[in-house]
Amino acid sequence: MSKVVAAFLLVLPLTLSLSTCSVNDYDKKDCGFYGIDQGGCESKGCCWVPAGTNSQTPWCFYAGADPTATGYTLTSMTETVTGYEGTLNIRSSTPSTTYGADIAKLSLKVVFESESTVRVKITDASKSRWEIPETLLSRTHASVKIPTSQLNFRVEYTETPFSFQVIRNADNLALFSLDSASFVFTNQYIQVKTSIDKSAKTYGLGESTRLTQALSVGTTVTLWAADMASLVMNTNLYGSFPYYVQL
Repeated sequence: MSKVVAAFLLVLPLTLSLSTCSVNDYDKKDCGFYGIDQGGCESKGCCWVPAGTNSQTPWCFYAGADPTATGYTLTSMTETVTGYEGTLNIRSSTPSTTYGADIAKLSLKVVFESESTVRVKITDASKSRWEIPETLLSRTHASVKIPTSQLNFRVEYTETPFSFQVIRNADNLALFSLDSASFVFTNQYIQVKTSIDKSAKTYGLGESTRLTQALSVGTTVTLWAADMASLVMNTNLYGSFPYYVQL
């Protein structure tokens, strides 16, 4: 089976009805806190559905799609020497300010770095943002066009609302799928949600001591960050670099 590597750099009040609270367990985003009751949950405009004692599924959760997200529309998608590039424009005329103002215009670049590697970069289209200097972390750059027939993957996208998938050609499995309904991009907060094929074995996320290394359906895991002593000179003090492998 071919190997494919993908790299990604990347409240408004609600009126609830019974239908808006029909959310899959794995899509429920916690709206409460430890000890919240039904009255407190519903007073926040959220849904209350008890999930059983010691369940990892939130009892108090946001209705339907994440209310902080508005989504983007892809325009001006053009082919480049190494892939594609386009512009993402916010869809809502009144963007959310829950995590700071949504950035209204984003730049999208898709670079085919090799037959098995694609790099997707989404960033502010109007202002330059700090990035790790390549003098500290060097990386290769694509310079020539790779024929589509030679790629081990394909990238498919939807313009409105913007979403995309990286699909492995060998078995047509989606290695990464951007969920458009929950995509949030602000100056100090970025939210990206994806789903994976249920038949795939996924490794690498949620560092812990366990006998079964592949992630299990219905479990919640934590992404731990490195935290070095401040007296260690010229080393990274704090960072988190999520990485996963699908088989």
